[in-house]
Amino acid sequence: MLRFLIISIFLLTIANSFYSQADNKYILDSLTIYTNENLEILTSKLKSADLKIYNDKNKIPQEVKKQLDLLTNDNFSIANKNENYLCCCTSQRTLPKRQLQFLAVSKDFLAMTYFTGGDGVSTHILLISYHNSAINDLWTGLSFDDIKTKKQLLKVLLLAKKKEYNLHWFL
Repeated sequence: MLRFLIISIFLLTIANSFYSQADNKYILDSLTIYTNENLEILTSKLKSADLKIYNDKNKIPQEVKKQLDLLTNDNFSIANKNENYLCCCTSQRTLPKRQLQFLAVSKDFLAMTYFTGGDGVSTHILLISYHNSAINDLWTGLSFDDIKTKKQLLKVLLLAKKKEYNLHWFL
């Protein structure tokens, strides 16, 4: 019960920080993400979408990037693969907080993995369904796997759906 209370408070805190900007069109549903309610639908889209693979952060659709900017406190700062980012305590504080690892984009779907630093490097997974450049569904998770291909991403998501491991870690 205590764990559920801590997780609930954490999720509400995150949700509140995401909505600090009133003009954000997308309403983040942390509970849906944490319980993986939308993971099956988004994984199916990942499997079936006609995706183009990129190594360039500038290939993130502009309207989706604007929504991500609103959902984060740092305008979704991200470096391209092999560019410096805020990976550790010795990094310059002016560097982007993320480093792109994998980006797949179609006309209405985006899958992305990126590194963040801190006490250790972790891989973030982001699946986004969008229409007319507006996000209409989003799922995010964490992994310690180095995910750089669609095949690797699908494998990690399959394990998460089978509950072999959880892609959401909280304090």
